[in-house]
Amino acid sequence: MLSNEKIRDLQQFELFKDLDFETLEQIVPYFTKRLYKRNEVVYATNTEARYFLFVLTGKVKVFRLSELGNEQIIRMIAPMEFTGELALFEGIRKAHAVAMVKSEIYLIENQQFKQLLVDYPQLSLKMIEALSQRLHASEEQAVWLSTCTAKDRLFNFICREAQIVNGHKIFCHEETKRFLAGFLGMTSETLSRSLHQLAEEGKIKEWQNHQIEVFC
Repeated sequence: MLSNEKIRDLQQFELFKDLDFETLEQIVPYFTKRLYKRNEVVYATNTEARYFLFVLTGKVKVFRLSELGNEQIIRMIAPMEFTGELALFEGIRKAHAVAMVKSEIYLIENQQFKQLLVDYPQLSLKMIEALSQRLHASEEQAVWLSTCTAKDRLFNFICREAQIVNGHKIFCHEETKRFLAGFLGMTSETLSRSLHQLAEEGKIKEWQNHQIEVFC
């Protein structure tokens, strides 16, 4: 029964969804599911990287700390995404990872995962595809940071992340404004000022419960 539950979980990931049931039965013993509490450290920089991680539920923040102790956010790992690809071959973590909310994460030892990539080439192709998409997103963010004003950067991000709710385009953020500022490469004061300017221009309207209606 537990094996079938693991199989159903893994089938939700793009990386594994094309594997047949028999193959999944063979590989699920390598995976261990662990529950992380809100703000619990998933891994820390300069520590041994033993596991590759797949986020089933929740959200994980991957970041580095500057010399002044400020967070430099690299990415957010959402459900059905993975983290640990850089450390897979280097063996040492180059960043911190913390669970933003209660999160269920599947762990597999690096050596076992590398063997799966060898044994099942379709996994390697899926992996390359996912990393290509991640690289494209990083390049796009780099362009934003170098060419857009803080206000435009914020508005582009909100428009991209907003979803249609009851006919309205809504951006809902569970994170603090300080977190959003760090993710977008600006100070909290700049973020607040940009939100105020966008509201004055009629491009957004802030609601309660961390919701922003977007007009774009």
